[in-house]
Amino acid sequence: MISGILLDFFNNASTAAFLGAVFAYLLVQLTDRRRLRRKRDLLYRVLQVNHGHCEGKIVAVTTNKQMLIQDNTVLPAPFLRFGVDDVKALKMDTLDQLTSTEVRALDGLCYTMTEVDNILTLIYDLARPVYKLVTENAPAEEQQATAKKLLTEYDSALVNLRRLKQMLELFLAGKAETVVTKKYSTAEFQA
Repeated sequence: MISGILLDFFNNASTAAFLGAVFAYLLVQLTDRRRLRRKRDLLYRVLQVNHGHCEGKIVAVTTNKQMLIQDNTVLPAPFLRFGVDDVKALKMDTLDQLTSTEVRALDGLCYTMTEVDNILTLIYDLARPVYKLVTENAPAEEQQATAKKLLTEYDSALVNLRRLKQMLELFLAGKAETVVTKKYSTAEFQA
């Protein structure tokens, strides 16, 4: 008798439509969660790539600075920019999965990456005339004045790159709160 009632209940078009809608909804929810989890994982991979770029830029700036100091050689080459737009887009896609602290930390990371890129662009813009002065054997005073500005920017870039590297490491280690609340000191990142 109970099996007959259940059979009649499930053999009903309205029940079938309702169950179909419920299972479709559950499938959409599971797919969305999986897609969002993948985007969050992608955000972390993009940050890891930017961390690698940061380490490479530290090596490049250090090498360029040493070349200028030791060999009076300048290499005017542009630097690859950080993937700030990718981080911002993925942040927006995963906003509902991030805490407000993580969002603020990501904003800080994006700001710092942008400013470091601006410093590296300035270095490139300064390196070109220094290179020209050196290759044209310009007067030593002129070379030294321009090279001094370039050395100052190398130091600024290194401090900011080291700070960015630490910020990325903290965020990737799950310490977004520290990224936001830490008092960053220039002296801490000078070599």
